[in-house]
Amino acid sequence: MANALDKIIHVALKAFFQEVLSTGWYGREREAISLFAFRHLLAHVKAGSVLHDPAQIAIEVAVPQIPGPRRKTQVCKDLVIWREPASTCWSEPGHADNIPLSVLEWKHGRSVPAEENVEWLRAFSAGQEGFIGFAMAFDLRARRLSACRIELGQSHAGWLEV
Repeated sequence: MANALDKIIHVALKAFFQEVLSTGWYGREREAISLFAFRHLLAHVKAGSVLHDPAQIAIEVAVPQIPGPRRKTQVCKDLVIWREPASTCWSEPGHADNIPLSVLEWKHGRSVPAEENVEWLRAFSAGQEGFIGFAMAFDLRARRLSACRIELGQSHAGWLEV
């Protein structure tokens, strides 16, 4: 499952960035996430695939928060891919414990992923078999996209460099 998701994310990110560079598109982080999700990621939804329903994809939704003092039980993340369609982080009211398949955190105007995103994804992924995180940075002026892949507490910087 991880290899299939890796391939989808890799191909979709490359297509997204090729489009924005070749067309002169410009937008902020949220617009980029929307374009990526609805044009490039959605194109990979296929029955029988790890990404089998459009309702697995969610933007700016809550996921369980990592433990820590004075933290809420959930936190919003840029783009989330759920294991099942129409999922949320809540298994029942007040219980934010449903772990997504993937979280993609974005930063605009940077050439490398934000360390706080990488660190959060490392902490969140530790011990979460089957979860993959991606921390992205894109800088349209520098014409650069960089993605770090995170799984089981381990990060792989430079997983994708365009």
